[in-house]
Amino acid sequence: MIDLHLPSAAHSLHVDHAALLAVLRAAQRQARATQSSVLASFTQASPLADTLALFAAAETLECDTAFYWAHPRAQQAMAGIGAAATIEGEHIAGAASQWHHMLEHAQIDIAPGSYGDSSELAGPRCFGGFAFDPASPRSHRWDGFPNGLLILPQLHISAIGKQCSLTLNALVGADDDAEREALRLTALLDRLAAAMEQQRFATQPLQFTTRNLQPQSDWWQMIEAATAAIQRGAYRKVVLARSVEAKATEPFVAAPTLRQLREQYADAHIFALRRERRTFLGATPEQLARVVDGRVETMALAGSAPRGASPAEDDALGEALRRQTKTRNEHQVVGAMIRRALEPLTRSLSAPEEPQLFRLPNVQHLLTPITGELLPGVTALDVAAALHPTPAVAGDPRDVALAEIRRIERFDRGWYAGPVGWVGADGSGEFAVALRSALIEGDRATLFAGCGIVAGSKPQAEYDETCWKLQVMLRSLGGED
Repeated sequence: MIDLHLPSAAHSLHVDHAALLAVLRAAQRQARATQSSVLASFTQASPLADTLALFAAAETLECDTAFYWAHPRAQQAMAGIGAAATIEGEHIAGAASQWHHMLEHAQIDIAPGSYGDSSELAGPRCFGGFAFDPASPRSHRWDGFPNGLLILPQLHISAIGKQCSLTLNALVGADDDAEREALRLTALLDRLAAAMEQQRFATQPLQFTTRNLQPQSDWWQMIEAATAAIQRGAYRKVVLARSVEAKATEPFVAAPTLRQLREQYADAHIFALRRERRTFLGATPEQLARVVDGRVETMALAGSAPRGASPAEDDALGEALRRQTKTRNEHQVVGAMIRRALEPLTRSLSAPEEPQLFRLPNVQHLLTPITGELLPGVTALDVAAALHPTPAVAGDPRDVALAEIRRIERFDRGWYAGPVGWVGADGSGEFAVALRSALIEGDRATLFAGCGIVAGSKPQAEYDETCWKLQVMLRSLGGED
């Protein structure tokens, strides 16, 4: 696995000014013809640059909007800065429609050699996410993170392996000045490149205190109420969550936490979205869906156990997880729902009969990979809309479980357990479920964790499971290995 943190390469960021100006002028002509704003997008190859340093530079320059995405084991990383356009909607399908509309007259120039062997490096893309449940009441804690948000960045860098591309985007109106817009984008790139040179990530461990935002006694009562409802036949499974607030002696900074997550959780999807004073970030083990070249990859992820202190104990805990009836039933529910949701969108689907163990530093899960061939025209957003929320984060039946969560959980999940990720102009993209996550604002961070409640669930065991899961963000926020 290569190291994507390469400050020495940051100074080499540059753009072909003439090619950028040409696509901006083409968009201006199209805008005059249609009497509406037109997307202009230019992509070129770039020397391998540190996407995390770009995100950190946005923090340093106090940019209102920045996005980070990485899957270290796959050697994939992206960062987007600024907002050329913003799409807001209550539902994923509505956001997909707006993105499609924006692309109808878009002027997109992808320079030869921009994406090497991977089409995922080519062209404009929107980054963003969606609330877990748009129908639930919202709190001020999540101001700036509406139910649905896709952001087309002014600038983004994408890196896969040793290949890297740079994309610049603008929404051009009929009366806009193409030359001035080209200069503005070039100046933004220069400022960010200079700020990237200064990123060193040398921080001391941060001290903070934590408190449960819901008393433990309330958690016990929720679990007991849910298991009683399951025994009455009201539903088969519900996923309940709780939240913890961390208060630090100084403001939390997202970039060092992301670096820590990237180094410690190479198999997870690392994500962050900065909006004004708040940043939502995390390291989730659960991929909702990846779409590329007409194929979809997803997973059933359900069932958890701690890691062992020795290899023998670790194997014993993993084998017990495989054999546990409660866990196997929970896992099968998730897998069956995913296959049912994808069948209308695919020509074929395949999955192994037995789940595998997916091991992270502090917890292990049961995982079944599911792949399929998509029907023509199906995009990453279409797949995300069909799958979210899965029984792994909501329950079964889904609508009944969502109603129960609204009734008894008593806090605003916001984007926790919702889809976060990106979608490209060709419909490719990747979304993950925002687990193992935190919302930071100044010296406060709100952390979230949940677990699936089924027949036989025990309040203390479920509480302990959330504690394992919270450790991912607690350690990384404090700079601990």
